[in-house]
Amino acid sequence: MISCSNPRSVAASVLYEALHEKKPLMATVRQYTSPQKAVLSSADVSFLKELINGILRNLTCLEFICDKLTARPFSQKNLRAKYIIITGLYQIKFMNTPPHAAVNETVKIMGELGLANLKGLANAVLRNYIRRKDEFEDLINKSYETKYSFPQWLISDLKKNYGKTLPVILEESNQHPPLSVRVNTAKCSIEKYMEILSNNGMTGSRSSFVPGAVFVTPPVNAENLPLFNEGIVFIQDSAAQYASILLDAKPDEVILDACAAPGGKTTHILELYPEIKDLVAMDMDKGRLIRVKDNLKRLSLENRVRIAVADATSPDRSWSPYEQYDRILLDAPCSATGVIRRHPDIKWLRTPEEITSIVEIQKKIIENLWQMLKPGGIMLYTTCSIMPQENSCQISNFLSSHQDARLIPLTEMETVDKPGLQFLPGRGCMECSNLNDNTDGFFYAKIQKAV
Repeated sequence: MISCSNPRSVAASVLYEALHEKKPLMATVRQYTSPQKAVLSSADVSFLKELINGILRNLTCLEFICDKLTARPFSQKNLRAKYIIITGLYQIKFMNTPPHAAVNETVKIMGELGLANLKGLANAVLRNYIRRKDEFEDLINKSYETKYSFPQWLISDLKKNYGKTLPVILEESNQHPPLSVRVNTAKCSIEKYMEILSNNGMTGSRSSFVPGAVFVTPPVNAENLPLFNEGIVFIQDSAAQYASILLDAKPDEVILDACAAPGGKTTHILELYPEIKDLVAMDMDKGRLIRVKDNLKRLSLENRVRIAVADATSPDRSWSPYEQYDRILLDAPCSATGVIRRHPDIKWLRTPEEITSIVEIQKKIIENLWQMLKPGGIMLYTTCSIMPQENSCQISNFLSSHQDARLIPLTEMETVDKPGLQFLPGRGCMECSNLNDNTDGFFYAKIQKAV
């Protein structure tokens, strides 16, 4: 790992490590930006994240330009140089950085990263692109792969399932996501919170269908968000908030929040339904459960929930204080293709084989947790995916193979063959005029167990 105070150098190194050494993106970013490092200023960290996320959103486009302007592929030894050049290209094409400044900085960081022999290459590629920008615009727009920077396999899969809606999905998945927060209206009304935002130089707009959701502009870090530290506000997309609303828990019921980390839905359930008998939040990842506990503590909810470490695919139920539950919220592991706009590295880390594996894991979890649902009980299945094989197909297959399972439609369009409610990124439910906020991609299906 390099030690450098130049965010452009850090961005190139993070991208190299994440995409070619397969290191976790956020963990790699934290290595360079943790308070212990104290190398980058807060402004530099913001610039770094803009570079990394922006390049990941436009990676195929930038690689296309770079490859066209270099005579031969980069060797493995010099592969980091490709990401240095791409960092310069991104600044010129997408950030309106003055061309001479972008060229000079890119050449400079070649030296900083021990690639001084490739300074001339970086200079030539960037200056050539500046001269031929208009020509490249025409070339880039000839295919969805370069125009939207999505892998071809994912474009093909989405086109098969969404047809003419494909460009909308690709375009919205590349947008900057809004800052959506959840306000605990038992402690602060939406009107009062909008006033507080205004007094702090921010603007709030209400969700059209999620009562406690507010979109905040301009986006700010959590520590600068009014009432965040007081535990009255939680950062959560409105689509994720809608899941806890659809759960519709009743007084004196026992609820299982399966695959609960990092705790957004856990805390929302406790805020929405104070009269439930008990809530068990279960997840197999001990590290992520620490975040659940931290969120519960910040919102002063830690005494109203039981935390359990368990594998939802395992038939071992020794972790559970109850044999069966009245309601189960299953936020299933998924491809996360509905939140690419928040995590653009998903485009480059997922594979068709991985999605096939995820579908099998989901099936095991549903089968296992179904045994823990009381007769007459309700399971709400959710994912942040837009892939039908993880969503409507998964639920349709489950319904067809379980005579004791009944679909509870969430819209008039649902059938057993095509169950569930699908939100698309940036558009919500495109078939429902009353559910079309600027949400993440999300899926919901509600199933009841026969008595």
